[in-house]
Amino acid sequence: MKSTMLVSVLLAFLLVQNSHSKNLPLDEVDDMSNELTPSFFPNYYDAPKRTTPEWVKIRQAPEPVVFKSYGSKVELECTAMGSPPPTIQWYKHNTKLTENDLEFNHIEAHPDSLAKVTSKLVINYLLPRHEDMYRCVATSGKEEASALTKVIVENTMNQRDLNFTQLLQHKILGGFHQPKITYFYTVNLDAISWDTVLPCRTVGNPKPSLMWLDPLMNEVPRDESQRVHVLRNGDLKITNIEWNDMGNYVCVVKNKLGEDRIETFVYPMASTN
Repeated sequence: MKSTMLVSVLLAFLLVQNSHSKNLPLDEVDDMSNELTPSFFPNYYDAPKRTTPEWVKIRQAPEPVVFKSYGSKVELECTAMGSPPPTIQWYKHNTKLTENDLEFNHIEAHPDSLAKVTSKLVINYLLPRHEDMYRCVATSGKEEASALTKVIVENTMNQRDLNFTQLLQHKILGGFHQPKITYFYTVNLDAISWDTVLPCRTVGNPKPSLMWLDPLMNEVPRDESQRVHVLRNGDLKITNIEWNDMGNYVCVVKNKLGEDRIETFVYPMASTN
């Protein structure tokens, strides 16, 4: 029965395919925007036990080498697929830039769930200090996959790194930026009757407003008494998922400088238990 469950998961996924950041020192985090909003703690002791093998794979890695001009905006994107749904960490050389660990940013998920996850590392103003190797690390349980990319800063003649005061004066540190969704699922597969949580983690200044739209393009309420509702941290929770919940859920974030949106396709599967 367990193997049948796993096969149904993989077949369903193929069908779908075919149709808090821990801060670095201020002089390193001046213009890097990838801070995630911490989630509240679930009850881990009541978590269901896993019945299928853990696995993870990088599906879309950043370009091996990225050439960008001094002062430009850079977005590194990494997509992974796995079960349980992967978390994605970013490293600059050997320094961790994001902290998507359990106690900081737990995303509630059934251990047998499967998801395709995208994470973006955003550098709003590229400086010489940002030239380095960056690593995307995806983790599902005890399994891990990674991808490397080299960022090269061009047009640095007569340009230099800025100190803290200069970063403030040039409105690089604390400056206004358009909203960007930096961590989300593109596909999520869960068995009927399970609970599922769809992340939508954002950056932007001023702080963006956030809303979710269901497959019928109705706004999802924040009322926790509703079976489908938006959590305090902006994630969407579907309790006791049903077949009728299948479809695209859209997360929309806005501030006065613009907006960003993503879609997550939810596929409820028949349980063999």
